[in-house]
Amino acid sequence: MSNSKNTDSPKIKNGKTRSQMRIEVFCSIYQFLLNPDEMVELENGYEQNVYLGVLKNIDHLQKLISDHALGFKQQRLFKVDLSILLVAVFELLYCPEIPHQVIIDQALEIAKQYSTQKSSSFINGVLGSILDSIDRQGKN
Repeated sequence: MSNSKNTDSPKIKNGKTRSQMRIEVFCSIYQFLLNPDEMVELENGYEQNVYLGVLKNIDHLQKLISDHALGFKQQRLFKVDLSILLVAVFELLYCPEIPHQVIIDQALEIAKQYSTQKSSSFINGVLGSILDSIDRQGKN
């Protein structure tokens, strides 16, 4: 992780950190990608908001990921990696209270824990490209 101050550490609700809640959202999105007919109910407002936000905006988020995952078609992405990216891109776009570096650092930590060795580099590249695009749009 970077040296940036991690604002994700404090306990938010029910004794969980935002990092722990993010992992629950990632797992729920992964479950949705495997079985779209099965909805998950999450207990915390943050978890539920991100989960439902990803589902509501999934087409836009997937297109953005596809546009920035150079050389990879969406069908070739591991569902674990796609789940991590969906949560992180949603947070980059719709959760301005969370520093971008914290979102990226957490996505990379989840990738290291749940995906392949090469996935964290791939995810970092995609998120970096999306963040550059967001920054360019913000300056226009």
